[in-house]
Amino acid sequence: MYFRTNDLYPPTLVSGPYSRGFSDIIVGGDKATPDSLFVHAEGTYMESEEKMLNAYYQGCRIFIASRFSEVLINDASATLVTMSDPVQELYRLARMIRGRSQAQIIGITGSMGKTTTKDMTAHILRAKYKNTLKTYRNYNGALGVSLTLRKLQSDDQFAVVEIGLGEAGSVGRGAELAQPHIGVLINVGVSHIAKFGSIESIAHEKGQLLQYLPPNGTVIANGDDAWCRRLTNGLIRPTLSFGLKKHNALRAYDIRQLSPDILEFNATYGMKTQRFSLQTVGRFQTYNALAAIAVGLTYGFELEEMAVRLSGFKLSEQRLKPLKLKNFTLLDDGYNSNPRALTAALTALVDLPLYKSNRVAVIGDMQYLGRFTQLYYKKLCTELKALNLDHVVLIGPAISQLAPSLSNATVAHSATQAAEQALAAVEPGGALLLKGHNDPLFREMRKEIERLEGERNV
Repeated sequence: MYFRTNDLYPPTLVSGPYSRGFSDIIVGGDKATPDSLFVHAEGTYMESEEKMLNAYYQGCRIFIASRFSEVLINDASATLVTMSDPVQELYRLARMIRGRSQAQIIGITGSMGKTTTKDMTAHILRAKYKNTLKTYRNYNGALGVSLTLRKLQSDDQFAVVEIGLGEAGSVGRGAELAQPHIGVLINVGVSHIAKFGSIESIAHEKGQLLQYLPPNGTVIANGDDAWCRRLTNGLIRPTLSFGLKKHNALRAYDIRQLSPDILEFNATYGMKTQRFSLQTVGRFQTYNALAAIAVGLTYGFELEEMAVRLSGFKLSEQRLKPLKLKNFTLLDDGYNSNPRALTAALTALVDLPLYKSNRVAVIGDMQYLGRFTQLYYKKLCTELKALNLDHVVLIGPAISQLAPSLSNATVAHSATQAAEQALAAVEPGGALLLKGHNDPLFREMRKEIERLEGERNV
């Protein structure tokens, strides 16, 4: 879409030529062009100054910020728009772009599985609608929604938007910006319970998505999740429930992990049943797939064509994506760790059909548990004892305290040490799970595992 600086909210101060056109809105780290508008929307002042200069040297000449470096101030060809809160202008631009778009918007929220559901949904839609946008990177707060909406083009047919819960009201703000036609509720869990104090409060926040649907907007909800059912009970609008239980309109059954990278299930809707085969691991992924399939059904896709489409779907990195190394299967699930996500990953590891080989897990600290930390680590300890994995490597100040209670656990203090302990424990044909919370330590650990595994096979 094309804009002019005249479209901007009246600024505090402008220097340089004002009436200029731009077709791309960028923030720090994005590639800039002469048609870009740079908005100082994130990072510290020093980081943003560096990012603004990078954009400037790439040809960008229109900037919104609260202050500017001397390099930009001294260039008479640069348009510098001074605003006390540039992020609010980014929100306003996102609303303007959304208002001009004819695309169907799908809003997705939940405590676990948003990114995979978003990716699966976009993958299905692109089979027929090539111009389908999806959430920018992994940004799903109000700022992230704005960064996605700014990429909407006039010929886009769909946009699949993650809407996350970072602070009170953030789902509502994200939904208000996106104005979705369909709202997808994947699940409600205890992620962020430290901030909100109870799962009831978390459910209330997630439910704000539904307030911004049009009167005829469809709600797609996990019918097996008690909190999703509470949020959708009594709604006078189209609703499609999905899950494993028989009361759901879209139901999966006969779920089987055939190999470390193939999950199959039957999906039934109305009078039709279709077998699905996914390149993934973990029964919980069935729910993500069902949510995406439900969106497809709403837009007229047949089960059979969606099965073909999803058979070629590839998971994003660090989303329990199986990687076959020479001697074992590596399961990297290092992006998010909360009690529900950790249980799902450990269950997936145990359910792998490895026959006579073993299962090893490297587990980092869970996040955002606050005063509930001790409770959930106690539950995790009980769970690990029951699962009886062959070996567990604990890394992190909180989870390492479980070591004395687990006979099969060791403690690591660095990525290299964790990699060495894990490789010493995993046997040929086995599986190694990495479960952390978007920690650079786990990315370093994966690289170290691949390096060490490569060296010992030379």
